[in-house]
Amino acid sequence: MLFLCSCMLSCTTKVIAQQPYLFKRLSDPVDGFEYPYSIDEVNGNILVTAGSYPPSSNSYAVCSFVLNPVGDVLFKDYLAYDSVSVFSGYRGSSIVIDDSIFLTGGLQWNQDSILPGVIGVSLSGNIGIPRLIDGGVDFGGFNDGVATDDGGMLLFGIAKTDTGYVDYLAVRVNAEGEIQWMKTYGTDWWDRGYSVCHGPDGGFFLGGVSKGVGHVGRNHIFIIRIDSTGKEIWRGDWGGYYDDWLANMEYNPEVGLLVVGSRSPEQGGPGLQEGAYAMLLNDYGDLLWDVFYNEVVGDTVSMDAFFSAEFIGEDRVLIVGQGYKVIDLMPYSIPHAVILDKYGNELMKRHYTSIPATYSHAWFEDVIQLDDGRIFVSGIYLPDTTNAQDTGNQDILIVELDENGCEYPGCQPPLGREEVKATQAEAGWKVYPNPAKDVFTLSCGHVSHGLTNVRIYNTAGQQVLQQSFSGSNVDVRVTDLATGVYILELRSEGLNDVWRTKLVVR
Repeated sequence: MLFLCSCMLSCTTKVIAQQPYLFKRLSDPVDGFEYPYSIDEVNGNILVTAGSYPPSSNSYAVCSFVLNPVGDVLFKDYLAYDSVSVFSGYRGSSIVIDDSIFLTGGLQWNQDSILPGVIGVSLSGNIGIPRLIDGGVDFGGFNDGVATDDGGMLLFGIAKTDTGYVDYLAVRVNAEGEIQWMKTYGTDWWDRGYSVCHGPDGGFFLGGVSKGVGHVGRNHIFIIRIDSTGKEIWRGDWGGYYDDWLANMEYNPEVGLLVVGSRSPEQGGPGLQEGAYAMLLNDYGDLLWDVFYNEVVGDTVSMDAFFSAEFIGEDRVLIVGQGYKVIDLMPYSIPHAVILDKYGNELMKRHYTSIPATYSHAWFEDVIQLDDGRIFVSGIYLPDTTNAQDTGNQDILIVELDENGCEYPGCQPPLGREEVKATQAEAGWKVYPNPAKDVFTLSCGHVSHGLTNVRIYNTAGQQVLQQSFSGSNVDVRVTDLATGVYILELRSEGLNDVWRTKLVVR
């Protein structure tokens, strides 16, 4: 008789496969419709910045949350919409400088005027007086910002020009908040700036979309590199036949500029859908590689867009976003993530169909790795209206992931299927470390009577290693395997299922 590993937990509340890592839903004090902009780290805690749309209002106000690493809310604050509010336009952001927090957006100065602005938030949660940074701008807002080496900030967004269109707006302020320079960049059409990140030699990359490049009138990904004084070094555009979108950029001096968003196919025509997109550029704007996900998995799950990315370790990147599952011919949003190596090779792809309730919507918006190595994503959760237990409005979703993109202990990234449905056999197995060097351990929480076969295949499908064992765990040596990605397969006597996952050998 075979005794299987049984790590599934019974609970009166919702269980995500097993007991998850940190998993929370947050709502602001007036229980509005929250839209998270960014997740950051401040003093070892988690800062979530969001826009909130109160049920009785017609505009977004700003709210912020600070949680400790175990998920306790230390404070949450809300800038009342009936006073001067922060209107985000598309999105806002947060900037952390030492122990100071700054929220960026567009200040709704009066009924007809939205202008770029910044608000300070103390570690105790008190929101300061909004500061307008207009410099002659008639209409605009900041969508992103980064701290500069001198203690100041580079603020980035949009500004309406005298042409009647909008351009990229970049403003550099010093540690005292004084404007050092303010410049606009763009074309003769609509240019919307969404993301800014540090670049080489003290400069910056400005990214967003433009209708003045590529197929004029369609949005294309549009990136400008500037130096520390705001002087333009180069600009470039990328896109398909229809509309494309840039959501986020991350720069690693050893790897390059990673850009994520969505993209349309190269050719027009019916039946072609947009999909999640990522590309890596060098410092000069040359394309090193790109990936495009628009396939439908099993006619039920697809990937729609990437929203954010984070370099984890020295040679991997975790990218998160939004996909769809189809139930009764209706699409429902689900979170998804991929892990790529620095060459664009896929190490993990996962659709988190277990996070939302059956008829709810959820997706990931931003991701961060804390200094202690823990990984958190923020996103959106819309309740299942058919489930009386799934209450609330549009809330903020906070989920902790491990370095393999798993949201609960023992989870293994799927290979060749849309989702790991954790059976008793699958739920108990753990593979660590993964990536492995020289040796890795297969472990099960309980003794497994019977023989278990371990097989490892290369990406060409050729078996490169086989080992059998009985008991609860075994060490597997991979010193003879070349560095790369492999398929690990487990077959146990008496099991009707075969468990497979990806194994990375360093």
